Amino acid sequence: MAGLEVYYKVAIKIFVDNVCRQVVERHIIAPLPEIFSPVIVSRFTDDELFQIGSESEKQNRKREELRARAKKLRSSLENLQRR
Repeated sequence: MAGLEVYYKVAIKIFVDNVCRQVVERHIIAPLPEIFSPVIVSRFTDDELFQIGSESEKQNRKREELRARAKKLRSSLENLQRR
């Protein structure tokens, strides 16, 4: 009996996962080609395309901070390895 219970617990999790996946595919992903078709994109201005395709200023700042930090860490590592 315990084995059957475990089987059904796993089966219900798989079932719920499959239902969620189908809902996302049918109602979110399937309409995307109509919403974001090449014809529609070709009508966008350069500014609109830049807004859609670029990261936020906050994200850019964070990326630069992380790059600077990584550079300092690499430099410190090189100094330690020379000793």
